[in-house]
Amino acid sequence: METHKKPSRQDVLNQLARILDSSGFKDSARGSQFLSYVVHKTLDDGEGQIKGYTIGVEVFGKPDDFNPDTDAAVRVEAARIRKTLSLYYHEEGKHDPVLIEIPKGAYSPKFSFNQTPTQTKPVQASNNTKQLMTTLAVILCLAVLVFVYSKITKESKPAAVQDVTYQWFRPDVVVLPFHYIGGNGADMIAENFRREIINDIGRFKEVEVVAIDIASDPDEERDRADQRSAANYQIEGMVRQTEGDSYRIILKLMELQNTTYIWSYDEIHRADRGGHINKLAGEIVSSLISPYGVIQAHELQRVTNLDDWSLSPYKCTLGYYIYANNKNEESHAKIRDCLEKTLEDIPEYSSAWGWLSWMYGDEYRYGFNPRGDKSDIIKRAVDAAQKAVLEDPDNARAHAFVAVAARLIGDDELVRHHIKISLLLNPYDAEILANAAWRYAEIGEWESGKALAEQALSMTQGTARWYYGILFSYYFNKGDFENALVNALEYYQPGALNSYLALAASYQALGHDDKARETIDLMSENFPYDSYDTEKFLREWPFEPDFTRKLLAAVKAAGLKFESD
Repeated sequence: METHKKPSRQDVLNQLARILDSSGFKDSARGSQFLSYVVHKTLDDGEGQIKGYTIGVEVFGKPDDFNPDTDAAVRVEAARIRKTLSLYYHEEGKHDPVLIEIPKGAYSPKFSFNQTPTQTKPVQASNNTKQLMTTLAVILCLAVLVFVYSKITKESKPAAVQDVTYQWFRPDVVVLPFHYIGGNGADMIAENFRREIINDIGRFKEVEVVAIDIASDPDEERDRADQRSAANYQIEGMVRQTEGDSYRIILKLMELQNTTYIWSYDEIHRADRGGHINKLAGEIVSSLISPYGVIQAHELQRVTNLDDWSLSPYKCTLGYYIYANNKNEESHAKIRDCLEKTLEDIPEYSSAWGWLSWMYGDEYRYGFNPRGDKSDIIKRAVDAAQKAVLEDPDNARAHAFVAVAARLIGDDELVRHHIKISLLLNPYDAEILANAAWRYAEIGEWESGKALAEQALSMTQGTARWYYGILFSYYFNKGDFENALVNALEYYQPGALNSYLALAASYQALGHDDKARETIDLMSENFPYDSYDTEKFLREWPFEPDFTRKLLAAVKAAGLKFESD
């Protein structure tokens, strides 16, 4: 049949030339030589198996005694090329006529014509609130079913295969077998602790967890070595019995490219009582994997200055968190455009739809780079949040953003439902906890909001400023203005209007009139009266009316003038 027709030799060579001229291969001499060699050899010799030894000697210049079983250079380069080819066909080459692929476990490429799939259009929200709520309710029901199913089946699946197969870059985190010293169940504690860490990392969609177990034969051992060679980070652990039923737990995180330890943990704990080890594993994973945690902080330093086209979607992800921690209009436009471009190329990227929903919401919340009127902005925010859940109903972050969008349309019951789902799916993501804290506070459930905000802060070493905003709101609402000021100072972001208002209101409530006035003057320089309606912003801030009135009174007393005065 015509659909099975294979590309001609010239078709393949033309495609090879396109790939080698792409940004992913131009700066990689070894990668270009590797790909060119295996393509030409396959075209010349048919589809026979190409040996790793041959590539090592003829392409990499290895000596005649080169042993591919002990030297993983060829296998690691093949893994890198597979990833680069995948990214190429997602961006520059998505409309190219011919596909060149190197299947896993082999070096001989396969050639086929590109049957470009039709992209799925984003789900459109209904034209009125009633229809919109119905659509969201259906999504909720589907999400609950998927969640229940995933919980039932999760225990029988290895952690590494529980996620959707993502096509964008995610850091690989290898978890090695944990050592143990002593008796009295130290071996079981070590293994159970490691399994909890693996499962909890698997809750995060932005990293790939790889569980390395002790190999039973040489071939498996080589596979384990390859996985470690291609990974970005490695977690090592040891459990040692000390006195009685106490254990010393030692963990280390290594950045593998430079073989440098970047984090360590060394504490003594009593034997597991009531899930203590499970809770400890979740807290440690949160400090490592959550946004603003150890790994993301290191990734920001690693990739910020890399001119690598294949990392564009990943840079967009990291850029979103930089923006969220220090909002301003210029970076809003940049990250919003970056996310939109990413989703054109990778429409199945669930978390990116959630982040884009938030960026659309900031058009409404802060007036940043608005497109259309209020209803248009809210509709886009809701549409994107819907898309996040539809693409991956098991993504905790997607449900968190549906809760944010549901608050924009005033559906507090939907807010509660999606908060609960997001927390069930991942109770160890500090950002999800902080998002839930804000939503609970906005609907007047202050104690729940405070508890989640404090939990988020305790679980994150590199804490986001906006986590403190809920604690400012909590203490200001209770009339504890000293604690309100402490948290308002932590919350302050030069590009975020509400952080100025929080600081000015706290100063004013404590009688620091001069500092309150200075804050209002500084805010007015950044958000001029003639271009920004601060009163409208405050009244539309989605808190309960009583809290909004208290805040309005304080900033008026601090010297802020409103058009209605």
